[in-house]
Amino acid sequence: MRIVMIDDNDIVSDSRILKEAVSLQTRHEVLILGMASDKCQTKIIRYRGTKLRVNYIALMPNVTTKFERFLRYMIFQFRVGRWLRKHKGEYDVVHASHLSTAWISEFSVSKQHKVVFDVPDYFTDSRRFMTPIKFAIKKVETFFLNHADAVIITSEERVTQINPAKPRLLAVVFNSPDVPKTSRVAVNQKSDKTKIKLAYIGGLTPFRMLPELLKVVEKDERLTLEIAGSGILEQQVKLFERNCDRIHFLGQVPYEQVLSIEQQADILTALYDPAIANHRYASPNKFFEAMALGKPVVMVLGTGMATNLSDNGYGAVISGTGQIDLANGINLLIDNRECWPRNAVRMQCDFEKKFSWRIMEKRILALYDTFEDDTIED
Repeated sequence: MRIVMIDDNDIVSDSRILKEAVSLQTRHEVLILGMASDKCQTKIIRYRGTKLRVNYIALMPNVTTKFERFLRYMIFQFRVGRWLRKHKGEYDVVHASHLSTAWISEFSVSKQHKVVFDVPDYFTDSRRFMTPIKFAIKKVETFFLNHADAVIITSEERVTQINPAKPRLLAVVFNSPDVPKTSRVAVNQKSDKTKIKLAYIGGLTPFRMLPELLKVVEKDERLTLEIAGSGILEQQVKLFERNCDRIHFLGQVPYEQVLSIEQQADILTALYDPAIANHRYASPNKFFEAMALGKPVVMVLGTGMATNLSDNGYGAVISGTGQIDLANGINLLIDNRECWPRNAVRMQCDFEKKFSWRIMEKRILALYDTFEDDTIED
């Protein structure tokens, strides 16, 4: 089959769409549509040694105001819809990531096309909307979940979250990393190590305990911190970096560099505020990356996958989102560092049995096989 994957995030750093594209390309022809700030062009990018074709849609660069971001978003939707209508004979399935691309896909494709609605985040619960607005958004999102030919969610718990939606076909695909066994490294467990390196990689946004983490590291001379990502808290991160030589900001980095940074870290962070409903159902990349690499990780009680962590004693699950809570969690991990090597082996074994991308790839391919079966029957 010919598949068009659509994403309004930065393609190079969006690990989920890259992994899915590589997996689908083992059996199908795949093209990715994404945003660009310079010009419309088709590029070949590489991920895990696989060539992926990306058609970049040019948009206005350097947007700063809310109005400019909204205008940029609407231009992207218009151009995606125009591309889908113009090239309707060149694809069989549209794989739309997020509600923001699912709705334009449903309105732009013909009846013979299939639409897969991939839900990395449930938009209704992505922020604190006013009740009437949230009600309206949920109605819209439920409509597209019900009308898509298939829906992909990131955890079993999201089945409850997306109620009352009843997707025609549903698959659960965790945000597991595609980490070959040969690229994994053992946890550095030197007892005389004087510095403990932490890593925070992801959105520099509110409700992810980033200010608290910066303050904890600044105060504790034993800790160093490497941060990568982008978002509205970037200037705050840069300010801490200037004032503390143990904090290093790397900017936005390709996903393959993310794993390299995490391999060199001693402790990873997967910090989400459970006050945001989406965080309670999250399938955090950092949890799965910690499992794959055998790294101790700090998480918050009540957020996605934290129960799995606490039940197995793989890291520290803190009960609050304050600076003291976070400091106590990090200290707990450091005090039990003699357990790190043993836990690393257990974590990686569990990852292979339950969460590995090899398992997730089979689920995605099985979902697309149903479309081919429908074609044969027709």
